[in-house]
Amino acid sequence: MFLSFTRHLDSSQNTHLIAQTPDGPKYEAAVSCPNMVVVKPSWLEACYQTKRRVMEAQHQLEPLPPKVEPKESVTEQVSLSAALTRAVTSASFANRLFSSCMFLLIGFDENSEERSRMGQLIRKGWGTIYWQMNDTISHLIVADGCEESVRYVSLVALDLRGFGSSTDSSCHLAK
Repeated sequence: MFLSFTRHLDSSQNTHLIAQTPDGPKYEAAVSCPNMVVVKPSWLEACYQTKRRVMEAQHQLEPLPPKVEPKESVTEQVSLSAALTRAVTSASFANRLFSSCMFLLIGFDENSEERSRMGQLIRKGWGTIYWQMNDTISHLIVADGCEESVRYVSLVALDLRGFGSSTDSSCHLAK
């Protein structure tokens, strides 16, 4: 097996570019040459181990996916009720999103539209709703107008169950 090495990429002399990453001027030049193959260093190692030229297909260096420029985000002010309605009626809502979640809703009026929509959303995602604190609660949702003392007592109850303090990053309070 004959092998030669050149420091500079020359399409008249080189048949392969061995590269670790799919970037840089040599990589760009190599992919623009129709007769040049870009491979990983594993190709050279495989050739050495087998003492013959192996197929490049298993060792080709794949290009990086094209960079997607982030779109400018537009923040839309939407009421909680409208957002819940949109989520409940969305066809793209993930099945079983809340399958292992146990929710406690605190401070919502019994006949409020927000409570009704939130309940629909939780049930659509296979979640379970409780109306009183118990040992299975995993998520606490507190209404916006709920008194601070009720919020505090609810967080303390979760804290006593081993969920961490209210300042812990694993404990999230939705309001």
